[in-house]
Parts: sequence; C-alpha cells; structure tokens
Amino acid sequence: MKKLMAVFAVIVLSGCATTTESYEPPKEYPVESVRIFNASFDTVWKRLVKNLSKDFFVINNIEKSSHIINVSFSSDRPSDYVDCGTYTITTTGFDPFTYKAESSSTYDDWGGTAVQRTRLEGRVNIYVAPEKNKTEVTVSVKYVLPIDISVTHRNKLFKETQTYSFSSKQKYSGNDAICYSKGVIERSILDMAGK
Repeated sequence: MKKLMAVFAVIVLSGCATTTESYEPPKEYPVESVRIFNASFDTVWKRLVKNLSKDFFVINNIEKSSHIINVSFSSDRPSDYVDCGTYTITTTGFDPFTYKAESSSTYDDWGGTAVQRTRLEGRVNIYVAPEKNKTEVTVSVKYVLPIDISVTHRNKLFKETQTYSFSSKQKYSGNDAICYSKGVIERSILDMAGK
C-alpha cells in the first residue's frame, strides 16, 4: 500500500504539491481458536460437516480417522475478516484521502485514477479431538490477501501486485502494514461445532 502512495506522489504530483502519508496500525483482536464441547466426537463431527457444507466454505478434504477437516474460502470483503490498518494521504490543495489497507478503494480527484483491488482467500484446518466424554475443536486459519494496485495518469498505466500472508496465530508484519485476523472465521467455525 505504501508503494501505491509512492507511485501516486512521484507520477502525479512531482513538483506540483507536497504529499504526506500516515498509517494507523490495527488493534490486535482476541482470536478464539480452541473450544471444548460437551458432546461426543461423532456428534461434533456431524455438526461440522453439515454446517460447513451449508456455508461459504469449500470442503477440500475430510479425514475422519485423522480427525481433520480442511476447507477453503474467499471473500471480496476482506475487512469483514481481517484488519490491516488505515492509511491517510494528505496533499496540498486536495482533501485528505483515507482508506482501509485491506479494502478495495479508488482515488481520482487529481486528474488521474489510483485503484486498489483486494480479495481475501484462505484455508482452514479443523482438528476434532475426542476428550473422554467431550470433544475439543481447534481451528487454524491461513489468510492470503492479494492486493492489485494500478495508477493511471496522462494515458500511462502503472501496475503492481502485493500479497500479504498471515494466520490466526501469526500477524503479517511488513514495512508497509500490519495485519491481524479479526477472529470471525475462527469463531464461526467453532460455533458450527456446537449447533
């Protein structure tokens, strides 16, 4: 995202105005990834398979003998599930432009257009473990956030793609952003195991 602003400043505003960029990192969210249910393994397993097949998840692999379910998902609304902070661009002579780092956005008030397109993809390992008369469910999510950036100015097109990869347990931390899971996917799967 910082690279988009660098391209924006150099191409569009060089010598014309002063551009500054500020970044507000996201807060860290509590992520529940393990829950114990007062139900048998078979009961919890059946709930998960039934509820996952009804939701937006794609079931990739089910191995009951290994207690593993692997699913994938995708969303055009990454900010529902992850937070990568907020950027604000301030340029003399223009209104400040603020956008969520993980969200798609368009800025075109300067005689050109800067476009950021994002999509969230992910894979989830769900481990279902019998614990005496109870069942423990552990959810591990791997998030992949591809970011396509394009800047058009004076009939010239500049493009770049970045990809942020992180997980339920490990944030993304780079020079340009920090990303956390909001815990929504993890919580929704754990809730499915109880219904």
